[in-house]
Amino acid sequence: MTGISDVFELKAMLQQHAGLQSINGPEWDAALADATLVRIPRNTTLTRDSGTASTHFSIVLSGGVKIHSVSKDGRTFSIYRVKAGELCVLSLPAVHMPRRLLVQMSTEGEVLRLNIPVKHLSHLLANSIAFRRYLMASISAHAATLINRIEESTFAGLHTRILSHLREICAGSGCSNIPISHQELADELGSTREAVSRALKELERSGAVKLGRRMIALAGNRVPGSTASYSADGVASS
Repeated sequence: MTGISDVFELKAMLQQHAGLQSINGPEWDAALADATLVRIPRNTTLTRDSGTASTHFSIVLSGGVKIHSVSKDGRTFSIYRVKAGELCVLSLPAVHMPRRLLVQMSTEGEVLRLNIPVKHLSHLLANSIAFRRYLMASISAHAATLINRIEESTFAGLHTRILSHLREICAGSGCSNIPISHQELADELGSTREAVSRALKELERSGAVKLGRRMIALAGNRVPGSTASYSADGVASS
C-alpha cells in the first residue's frame, strides 16, 4: 500500500485490535506506507522455503493461521496459532536464520495479512516503545504456548493433550463445534490417526466430546450421569 490515504485506511483497520491501537509515530507511518495487504483464501496451506530469508514480518488482521513445524520425512507438529491482531513470531527469526526453519502455514477462514518489510523493523524497535511492548507481548504469549506444548508432550497423556488442544481452538474461535478430522488432529499433536481415534472414542464415551463427520463438539470433562472423568495425565477415573 502506498499514499497517505492508504495509511489512514490501514490505521483504521489496526484500531480494531487492542494490541495495535497504541502504536504510532513516524516510523510506524513509514512502515505502513511500505506494507502490503495480502488476502489468503480459506483452507490454504503454504510451506516456507527453508533456504530463503524472509523479506517481511507479518501481522494477521483477520482470520487465523496455524503454524506447523515440518520434519524432513514430512511429519508435522502444530506449534501455535496466530489470531487476528497478532504478529507471527516465527516471521522474525526467519529473517536471520532461514536455514534453521521449515514451517508450514494453514489458514483458518479467509486471512487478511499485513506484510511489513524487514527494513523497518530496526527503526520500530529503536524508536517505538508501543511497538516494542506489542512485540514482547507477542513473543511472551507464543513462548508460553510452546512451553505448554512441550510439557503436554512430555508429561501428559494423549487424552489430556487432545482436550487441551480442543479447548485452545474453541477459545480462539468462540465455537464449541470444531471442524477437524482425526488425521488433522493427529498431525497437530504429533501423534497417529489410530491413537487419536481411540482416545476420542474414549472421550466420547465419557461425555467429554461428541464426534461427527469432520467435526468434534467439545462438551467438558464430565457430563451429568457420567461416571468417568480424566485426570491431569489423561487417565480415566470414576
